[in-house]
Amino acid sequence: MAWKPCPSYTDEVARGLGVAQDKIASFHSLMRRLECGTVTVPLNHHDPAGREIDIAVTRLAATDRTHRLGAITVLPGGPGNSGYLDPILRAALRNDQMAGLNEHYDIIGFDPRGVGYSTKTACPASQAGPRQPGPLTKQSAREIYDAQIAANQQCARSDPAFLGQLTTENVAKDLDLVRAALGEPELNLLGFSWGTYLGMVYRSLYPQRTGRAFLDSVAPPWTNLVEHTEGAAQAAEANFGRMAAWLARRDALYGLGATTRQVRAEVAELVRAYDRSPRIYSDLQRPIDGSAIADLAKRNSTEWARAGKALAELRTALVPYTSTSPSTGPSTGPSTGPSTGPSTGPSTSPSTSTAASPSTSTAASPSASTSIFASASTGTANFANTPTPTPTRTSSGTGTSASPSSGTGTGTGATAPPTVKELLGAGMMGTPVPGAPEMLNLTMNWSVACNEDDSRPTFDTAWRTYQQLVKRFPATGRGWGLGGAMCQGWPLPVQQATLRRSDGSLVLAGHLHEFMSAYDWTLQTRRAVGGTVYTVADDVHVSSTRVPECAADVARYFETGRIDGGCKGTALPS
Repeated sequence: MAWKPCPSYTDEVARGLGVAQDKIASFHSLMRRLECGTVTVPLNHHDPAGREIDIAVTRLAATDRTHRLGAITVLPGGPGNSGYLDPILRAALRNDQMAGLNEHYDIIGFDPRGVGYSTKTACPASQAGPRQPGPLTKQSAREIYDAQIAANQQCARSDPAFLGQLTTENVAKDLDLVRAALGEPELNLLGFSWGTYLGMVYRSLYPQRTGRAFLDSVAPPWTNLVEHTEGAAQAAEANFGRMAAWLARRDALYGLGATTRQVRAEVAELVRAYDRSPRIYSDLQRPIDGSAIADLAKRNSTEWARAGKALAELRTALVPYTSTSPSTGPSTGPSTGPSTGPSTGPSTSPSTSTAASPSTSTAASPSASTSIFASASTGTANFANTPTPTPTRTSSGTGTSASPSSGTGTGTGATAPPTVKELLGAGMMGTPVPGAPEMLNLTMNWSVACNEDDSRPTFDTAWRTYQQLVKRFPATGRGWGLGGAMCQGWPLPVQQATLRRSDGSLVLAGHLHEFMSAYDWTLQTRRAVGGTVYTVADDVHVSSTRVPECAADVARYFETGRIDGGCKGTALPS
């Protein structure tokens, strides 16, 4: 371990990292306690004498050294998320319960290979150009599919020696060398989203060096993007049923229907209506078509109030509009076109953007809507723990609600309704805060996903899967792109880890209603690797350490090795 001074961050960077104003002083105090360094590891673990790379590591030492229990390593999501500041952001500053872990445990953070302060690279940009809003024909979908092939080949061939070594198994092997460099006989693991899969792989490779492991929002025990998309889509539509019931109880406020059936039908009709008559607002980069409606319908319960308002705004803005669906029951027919699908080129500077608009995207990475690894906050499928974006400065303008007469056709120049802009435009605004650390590397995200994806579907398979999703899931199916088709044409070989059962302590925290890590995957993982299921009765990705009741259980588990069956999780909005 080569220790060195830690980076320093301004208050503005801290706020961009999500640190509340009243916690800024504590953040800087913890940064003074944080130890930072690097560990040198082989790029190719099968060639230990070959090229070497650096892994950036941090440590927040236990405050009670006399009663120290060991080290807990935080396993970040993504793949591609930074974990460098996780000892502070996910533990010491999260809440009192998580902060208490640092009394008896060192908290270890790290940037996986390809991310942040560790050795990394970037794929060349591949401009896709704007996509026409509204439904796509099969021919247009074929063009998207073929463009993705070209982007995949361009990326993978830009640095195959490095990109071909970006796998979960290699990250796990890096982590064991970090363990050795720290002088730890074993590592306890706290994993989030993709970090849960990393935890499974580490535990399978090094069962005797793994202590207690708590894995939150559990990934499936396999890496197949088509299957992942199908499972996530089913869970998303099921959770929309809960959202529809919640909106129906507030029909006087939202006007989307007085019963769950009516709200379901109303939103399905909005999907079709906005595909027939998409909108382009002057202050949004993203066109508003059926895929945008589906993205709003996929929001978790923390955003139901705003998503309901945005749907109501779009219902009002769509003129002429006559909905017959609430009285006739929910639609079962598909909309007429695919989702935005994957974009067609990587981001060359992941630190400057965490979300690309479907109309301007240049990233064919797993942050696209077809990926298992995308942003929870945008409603796309991200197996990313909800990734923390690179801190940005946001513009202060607010939109004005479109009048019933505005917004017809596809280019009116009208501004977006305010809540629509708030939810669907947030990822498009802002410039990076100077000095901010990279929190998501899209090239690493993309490479790990494609190196491990064994589906790589043909166009016919992707198109058929898309059509089935839209037909089966009328409210949300439109938001899933070409059925998990993201890694077709990736020229590097499939490299999948082998998972093994072991008798060590393992807790699998599954969230009963979320779609980003479907609850059924938790049960599948238990069958594959063992462990105890801890059920969180919410739909919020990686919420276990955020909710005090649940965080207290997490802390108690690491202190005692014992845990009960679950917690209520994030409460529904009132």
